[in-house]
Amino acid sequence: MDITSTPQIDPKLLAKALLKMQGLVRGHGVDVEKVILDRSSIEMARFKARIAVKLEAQYGVKTEAGRNTTAELMPSEADFRNALTQIAIDVRTNPQRRKLVADFIVAKPNKGFGIRDQKTKFHMLSRNFVQHQKCQTCQNVGKTKCTKCGGDGIVVCNKCFGKRHVKCSKCFGDGKLKTQQGTKPCNFCKADGRISCSKCQARGQMKCQNCAATGQIACRPCAGSGWMSHLAHVEVMAHIHFDFEKENLPPALIQAIEYHATHCIDKHDIEVAQAKGWAVADTVYPTTQSTPTTEKLSEPDDTLWLDYDALCPFGTVDFTLGDKKVSGNLFGFQARLMNFPHFLDELTATGQTALLEIPKLTSRHIPVKIKRAAKYPFLREIITQTFYFQDNLKAKAIIKAKYQTGFNEKNLEKLIAVTDLALRRITRKWRIIGLIIGMILFALLVENYFLEGGRLSLKEMGLPEIALAGFDFLFIPLGIVMGIYAGKLIAIWAQNRILRGIVPTEILTRTLPK
Repeated sequence: MDITSTPQIDPKLLAKALLKMQGLVRGHGVDVEKVILDRSSIEMARFKARIAVKLEAQYGVKTEAGRNTTAELMPSEADFRNALTQIAIDVRTNPQRRKLVADFIVAKPNKGFGIRDQKTKFHMLSRNFVQHQKCQTCQNVGKTKCTKCGGDGIVVCNKCFGKRHVKCSKCFGDGKLKTQQGTKPCNFCKADGRISCSKCQARGQMKCQNCAATGQIACRPCAGSGWMSHLAHVEVMAHIHFDFEKENLPPALIQAIEYHATHCIDKHDIEVAQAKGWAVADTVYPTTQSTPTTEKLSEPDDTLWLDYDALCPFGTVDFTLGDKKVSGNLFGFQARLMNFPHFLDELTATGQTALLEIPKLTSRHIPVKIKRAAKYPFLREIITQTFYFQDNLKAKAIIKAKYQTGFNEKNLEKLIAVTDLALRRITRKWRIIGLIIGMILFALLVENYFLEGGRLSLKEMGLPEIALAGFDFLFIPLGIVMGIYAGKLIAIWAQNRILRGIVPTEILTRTLPK
């Protein structure tokens, strides 16, 4: 949308406002044909807005063996600290990186407009720094003394333990062998009882297998490289803050933007476009024909600005509702009505009185009051949403979204609370009746099983005693379940009987009593 020049108010906007007012009063005792838009004073408000993206570098450090060559080299700790402080400046002044930030924010459904005090992380701007350090364990050599041979390259034979000979495997050290002809000297060891160690060739020592007889092994901390790499993974975080030009804007419009700026964009109440000549480092703040300025403003070192031109129709509208006149504000391109007097409360006063009497009544009189209140669409919506969501806050949010104006919010909270109480009480008596019916059915089942021979019949049929004991044990939870389900079924029947014709059928059939 081109908003470099302020457009005129579309007559369809006022027609939409009239249709909305007719929809609000329809069914509340006002002839919609007598709903007239008497007078309007709508102007197209144009203002500038700005997103300030304050950048901050956050990092985590890890150490790895070897000399990392993929990360950016930092010769010293001082260089690393300086690089951290320059990251935000680099993002702000580098056109490509700056565009990445801007595109990321503007790609949001709300184009970034209205984002307040939000933190976000730009993964595409992450960087890795490395500082190399000589390995202290091996003194940058990459090798250390073999722990097994102590650097000698040889170890004591683990078979003869340095004795150079081992016990004869034929005579087991006796030097003699027993034969059928008697005892004879062992020829294998020549009656010595010992033979030379074959593993070390009678030397008592052997080459160290751990270091291949070199006396040195690769340094474990640095993996034999002699270097350690201290890596810092740096993420660019942003604190996003929104502000807009409030001068010459109506207070009601300022309030709507301050509290619902993002919502206004999502609902197309406000149209925004990127301002021409977005502010960049050390340049003049972009100017427009409607807001001339010669003020020179520069971005802070760690902050970049995203500027918008915004348009929003806003003004007062006066309606005649039969014999009553009301005045309020029209806001946005969707003709949102706001700040009107509480005309819906006045039009539904009789129904509201019926609802508010419920806490003082017995349960049998409550259905009459609910049906009396449900004659008004506004109150019928309160009953439906309170029944469906079974959460007063959610119900309130839905009703406020549908009926934008014309009611007192505090009074709405009270009506929802009373409706919630009424929906609980209309089924309380029937739930108790259902519980009693369930207990009676359970008592008849127990009588048939224990007293009328049901258990004995099962035993005669060959059911083992352990199975019968299991049936006996299950009777207690069975009674509880029967009581609960009977109470719920009767409560559903009572609920449907009372609310049929008030709550839509598709909601009534899939919502259990609270």
